[in-house]
Amino acid sequence: MGLEALISRPNAAVEPATTAQQEAYGLIRHRILTGALGPGYRINPVEIADALSISRMPVREALRQLDTEGLVTMRPNRGAIVVDLTPSEVEEYFLIRSALAALAAGLAAERLTQEDIERLTLRKQQMSRAVDDRPKWIGCHRRFHELIYEICGRPNLAREIARIADLMTPRTATHLAVNGIDTLPDYEHDQLLYALCTKDAAVAEQEMRRHILAASGEIIADMHNCA
Repeated sequence: MGLEALISRPNAAVEPATTAQQEAYGLIRHRILTGALGPGYRINPVEIADALSISRMPVREALRQLDTEGLVTMRPNRGAIVVDLTPSEVEEYFLIRSALAALAAGLAAERLTQEDIERLTLRKQQMSRAVDDRPKWIGCHRRFHELIYEICGRPNLAREIARIADLMTPRTATHLAVNGIDTLPDYEHDQLLYALCTKDAAVAEQEMRRHILAASGEIIADMHNCA
């Protein structure tokens, strides 16, 4: 993927930046989390700086920040590349995410209001309408899950789940690009929403764990097949 694809993005998808570093950071991070930049993609700071009409230093600082967050890996003589997890690492992160997300789903189910149900239903519908637009679907999917974690009322838990989900996004997006969104079990999230609406913490926890681990099985198997 060339630089043209890197800098082409919906204005609403990237938060307004107040500094050159924030602009570079927001753009690169957005492209990683929408799957536009896949695992192992080498990011050229010179090209980005030229395209955004900024100096190279803010881009390098943005890449260092992304390296700290785990989305980018800084390698000697190779520069910055998008994180490329091994199948074993992906499996471990999915296990951690499933445990934390199940906890959040149980807490959310106990707190769920009618307004929350309506908001979750709307976001599920947005996912369904975006099924033919992979980057858009990834964004809608992320917002659906983020709303569950918001409802659970534990912001530190929500942040940790989001951090782990970020690390897996490049690999997940690659799987979707090759195999299609509809290859993921319950990609429309009907079963998960139904489980939450029971307002039974145990049911919601069980379904969230099943939902995440079912998807992980497909992604890890695909990684092994492509190895």
